Amino acid sequence: MVQEIPDVSFTVTKRETWEECARREVLEEAGVRLVDVSFASVVNSIKLEEQYHYVTIFIQGHLDREQSGEPENLEPEKNEGWMWIRWDKFPPEEQLFLPLACLRQQGFDLFKNKNTEPSDCLSEKLPSFS
Repeated sequence: MVQEIPDVSFTVTKRETWEECARREVLEEAGVRLVDVSFASVVNSIKLEEQYHYVTIFIQGHLDREQSGEPENLEPEKNEGWMWIRWDKFPPEEQLFLPLACLRQQGFDLFKNKNTEPSDCLSEKLPSFS
């Protein structure tokens, strides 16, 4: 889950690992607990014409079904809501957060790829987000 904030996607607190941050953010924003949390990929997304630059760390994990129900929108002022969507049924790239669109464009498959190398994504390959 990625939350778009002007300069960063999430804040890692002092002495917190990326995985700990992902667990905390998902609990705070969706009210669910994750297990088997690990690094998935990192994407350097650049859109020069809009002075847009995000370095996004993607973390993956599994829903802890013993301690969690369905995700809830605990921050409605920031998010429209949560829903389950199959990885192969995601909306078109032009409707996605640019780093997620870049990851999809590069052929990343959450269920096949593990711990991928960092990659760059320049916006001329993607439609403009307005």
